[in-house]
Amino acid sequence: MLRKVLGVVAGIIVATLVFIGFERLRLIWYPYPTGYDPANHQAAARFEASLPALALLISLVGWIVGSVLCGATIRLIARGPARTPAYIAGLFLMTTGIVDIFMYAHPLWFIIAGIVCFIPAALLGHAMASR
Repeated sequence: MLRKVLGVVAGIIVATLVFIGFERLRLIWYPYPTGYDPANHQAAARFEASLPALALLISLVGWIVGSVLCGATIRLIARGPARTPAYIAGLFLMTTGIVDIFMYAHPLWFIIAGIVCFIPAALLGHAMASR
């Protein structure tokens, strides 16, 4: 049981680090405008709304890669075939993704893909680590 809990925690940490890495990559390609104040919610909303689809795709790919690595981390640490820890981590990641999605206006395709991607990707990573 302890290995499963540790696996979930470690998996979420791995996923978070991957998410941050992809967001940093997105900021390299699509930097904040000069004079941008991240504490200003309206400025942040305008910036997010101005991003092209490719920038959103970078974030989405980061979420998928992070979730896959999360599931794989869980499987490697828990050392068991039980998929429940991967479901739990995927649900946690999905919840944080939903919060992120609805903080700013996003296109419908991103909202749907962002909500749907976490749990299947975590289960895919869990299954891939078994081989």
